[in-house]
Amino acid sequence: MRQHRRWRWTHGRGRAAVATAVGVLLVTGAALTSPAAAENAPDPTRVVLTVNSTEFNMDGDCTGNDVCTLKRAIETANGIASTIDVLIEADVDGTILFPTVIDEVAEVGTVSPWDTGAVFCVERPMEIDLGNRLGLAPASGDAHTKIATIAALAVDAPNVELKNFSNWFSYQSVFVFSANSDGSSLTGGESIQSANNHTNRQVVIMAGAQDITISQYTMGRQASEKDSGGIALTKFGTDPTGVIENITISDVIIDNETLSSAKCDVASGTGCSSNGLFVTNSVAVNGLTLKNSEFRNFWRTSGTESAPLNAASAGALSNWEVKDNKFTDTRSGAYATVELPANATLPGPFYIRGNIFDNHMSVDIYRQNGAIYFRRSESATETDKQTASGLYIEDNYFDGYSQTIDLLSAGTVSVQRNTFGAKTSSVSSSTESDDDPYGTSGEEGGSSTNVMVNNDGRGSNRGIRTWWPKAATVADCRLSIDLHASAANAILQPTAPVDIDVYWTAGITAEIYLGTLKGLATPGTYTLDALPPAAGRIRVQTQGTSPSGTQPESSQYSRVVAVGAPGACEPAVGIELQAWTDVPTGVTNYDGVMGSGATEVPAGGSVEVGAEVWFTYTVTNTGQTPLQQVVVTDSETAVCVVTDLARGQATGCARRTVIG
Repeated sequence: MRQHRRWRWTHGRGRAAVATAVGVLLVTGAALTSPAAAENAPDPTRVVLTVNSTEFNMDGDCTGNDVCTLKRAIETANGIASTIDVLIEADVDGTILFPTVIDEVAEVGTVSPWDTGAVFCVERPMEIDLGNRLGLAPASGDAHTKIATIAALAVDAPNVELKNFSNWFSYQSVFVFSANSDGSSLTGGESIQSANNHTNRQVVIMAGAQDITISQYTMGRQASEKDSGGIALTKFGTDPTGVIENITISDVIIDNETLSSAKCDVASGTGCSSNGLFVTNSVAVNGLTLKNSEFRNFWRTSGTESAPLNAASAGALSNWEVKDNKFTDTRSGAYATVELPANATLPGPFYIRGNIFDNHMSVDIYRQNGAIYFRRSESATETDKQTASGLYIEDNYFDGYSQTIDLLSAGTVSVQRNTFGAKTSSVSSSTESDDDPYGTSGEEGGSSTNVMVNNDGRGSNRGIRTWWPKAATVADCRLSIDLHASAANAILQPTAPVDIDVYWTAGITAEIYLGTLKGLATPGTYTLDALPPAAGRIRVQTQGTSPSGTQPESSQYSRVVAVGAPGACEPAVGIELQAWTDVPTGVTNYDGVMGSGATEVPAGGSVEVGAEVWFTYTVTNTGQTPLQQVVVTDSETAVCVVTDLARGQATGCARRTVIG
């Protein structure tokens, strides 16, 4: 039996074009089947304890038909040397009342700087899945004597999995991960206070803990106090060297839910905004990933400073990555939405990239000034001004801040490819020359404090002067920029060769990153293979090599100059689809197939059913503009995404299939 193969290809058009190659398969013969998956055999070493009561404490040992409370299930599990699951019966749905007598607490002894015990203490590796149906809450009103500083649950063993804990509250902290909790996790659940405001922290991670994961959890409305927030990283004050390592926080939402009141209402939890993720007691954190998370509605008009990410009181922070998060509507008393350590070390690297900082809806009188604040040294020497900070702020979007990135005595900080919405404050009232029709030249050298990036004050990025555009035009479907450098004090010039990041703006910010002119030695007229989306304005930012040579140093943004519309510059893309047999084993990609000496199947050719066939897709930019995000599909199946395809450039991708 033979398989006949025909194919054709079409051309996608436009920026981020979708290119489609259609393969038509004519198949005859029996359908393929696969054997049914074997059922998993039960694990004889695994002990399952099923909670069947919402009571806190009742007689029963979780065996037979006895009552099994969560307290008794955890106590029983702590004494079993087996793999343990603690589950909840399907018909159990309710709230455990927080105990009122200290004798009922499982762990009496300091478990965190704020908690002198815990209602539940997990002392062996186990999995506890409450199915989002069994909560824990204190009674309304004042905390009972000796219970006011008790956490809800302490994890004091490695590899403990807490799953689907919803509506868990306490008088102080809810979940405390001790120094012995390596490899433990909290996954799934939602705990946003609505009845009272007792809880100060949802999660506490103590020094000594490693490889902790917090994911898919929603929390909010913590008490409006100094040491309150969603997730706290900390150590005891008597621990001089404590370190937390390798923490992953992903798909977490910290949401204070309302901006209806500037005061914290303890009866409902509304307006009770505090820190989101915060680092305190000078604890060092080596290795933390915060990703795909949201921080919403942080409201604080008076009182102790707070922030969605507050590391002002941290010790050394290294190997951090804050990426792909969203910070929305921050109105608090802190310096910034993200506040980094003050007068402490930041060995780095510390990456803040791909995040959205959206503050444009905030009422002006309450708007938080800064998005990111970093003050490293109060008395920066000339050496300090040139020392790499390890901080990288890249590819973020900001809107609605009056002083977005505020660097004070920070040394070298790399600030690259960030964009700014129209409600970002950026205009300086001063003009430097006749080449400044929009009055924005005051931002170029750190003389203004009302800026998107502020290097002003005691030596951030040496206070280098940016190159600036005197004119920008569209010619031959490319952007041409006449670049100049300030003739001011030579010590403020970036070290050449420099890279020039180019931005388009409808007004006076930098809404769209167009690309980078790389390795420029002297000012002059240069052409960027990119186009503005419409008539508007152009501004640039200079990236130089710091004297230390270990990290790029970044200027502030230049003045803006006008640019016309791009005109009739048509994008186009071509796709060539080919089929190949006899591809050698071990080949995995387009280049491997094309260079393998494989046999091409001609148009109208045929192959046998069951044969292995590789399809290649050669993508060529045939238009007048560079392309980005070309999505290649075949019969509605995505094959690959090609990014940054210059005019005339070709690249490709491949996929393997077995003709069935």
